[in-house]
Amino acid sequence: MPYNNSMKIYFTCTILLLLTISGFSQSSTIKLRDDLFADKSTIFSKFIPLNNGELTYGACLLDPKTFIYQINQFKADASRKIKNKKNESLIKKDIDYFTRNIVEYYVSHYGRDSLVMATIQQINAEKRSDPNYASLIKEASKKLQIKILSTAEAKFLNEFVLGAADLNDTELFKHSVAYRDWIDSYLYNLNIDRQFRYSSSEYESRYLLPLEAIYNKIPPGFIKNHLTYQYTLFALKMVTNPQKLDSLYGDFARRRENSEYKADIDQVYNNLILSRPNSLAPDFSYYDVNDKLVRLNELRGKYVYIDIWATWCAPCKVEIPFLSRLESDYSTKNIIFLSLSVDNSSDKAKWVSYVKNNKLGGIQVIADKDFNSDFIRKFSVASIPRFILIDPVGQIVFSNAARPSDPDLRNHLDHLLK
Repeated sequence: MPYNNSMKIYFTCTILLLLTISGFSQSSTIKLRDDLFADKSTIFSKFIPLNNGELTYGACLLDPKTFIYQINQFKADASRKIKNKKNESLIKKDIDYFTRNIVEYYVSHYGRDSLVMATIQQINAEKRSDPNYASLIKEASKKLQIKILSTAEAKFLNEFVLGAADLNDTELFKHSVAYRDWIDSYLYNLNIDRQFRYSSSEYESRYLLPLEAIYNKIPPGFIKNHLTYQYTLFALKMVTNPQKLDSLYGDFARRRENSEYKADIDQVYNNLILSRPNSLAPDFSYYDVNDKLVRLNELRGKYVYIDIWATWCAPCKVEIPFLSRLESDYSTKNIIFLSLSVDNSSDKAKWVSYVKNNKLGGIQVIADKDFNSDFIRKFSVASIPRFILIDPVGQIVFSNAARPSDPDLRNHLDHLLK
């Protein structure tokens, strides 16, 4: 699995994807834990600085030998601090896969100029509607790498990440998020080259590649069964093509070893069937920033464009200026713009403050149980931002509508509202 610049750029997107999978794919009957060694990040930061749990740009400019030396110093120190001698072997594996993930992050971000990265993020946030957006990103990206790994260095680091790895350690899988994250990354990177070969019309096929890797690379047993469930669940929530959805569900249902997960998959699949175009949208009753109850069904008579977002979601915030323009441009049309936050209920005050301080328009409501809210689950929302369009009689037009920044959305709205 050689590392290259395209992989580095893709890996950032992959991490966001994997966070979504890890956060929302727990089976209702099988619980995975992370209870082997709680102080890894705290101890690690004494050897290499972290910022909010991630390597700093400065750390990713260290030469590989110095970086790996510090990694090994951390491993030795962490191993000396193991108190549970009964599980010492398992804990050392947890520490090992934690460092493998750190090294992979280092490789994927190696040699990046922090100022250029800030420029790229600014362009992405402010220039998405600019006709020169693509060329602006391309030009800025040319200056991103100020250091590049040699072939020998890349090979050495690659061996650190992949060498002597075990793909079938059931106990470690059940108790170590570091090991599970490593396997997730391994599955994606197996098909890194194929990820870029799909045309835009075949984009959704990318979500099926990890399943192919699981069938071919993971030995039979608990890990294979759980990963099949995990990635089937995620793919069901991301794929919109009805034929692919039916095929995906059928493949899972035919495998007898997946029986203990079938109830979860059945529920998601049935919800997807109910959220197809022309189906009646489920109702909700959520509170707005002034603690007034808003019912979706009471908005009938107009189209409703729903933006599912959160204050912690950077891509969601990118869409806000575009959504504001839509609200202004369609203010006299038969459409309501509603933003539904999936912030945790404990962060409600933060959400209210963000909405008011940024003077967000439209109807602003917050879900009662974040991603576990009934409305969110019925639409099988796996990632945000997510947009839904409902017609005046309460039927679903698009369960996965175009984003405000996508010109296709205006084309759809102009056609419907003419």
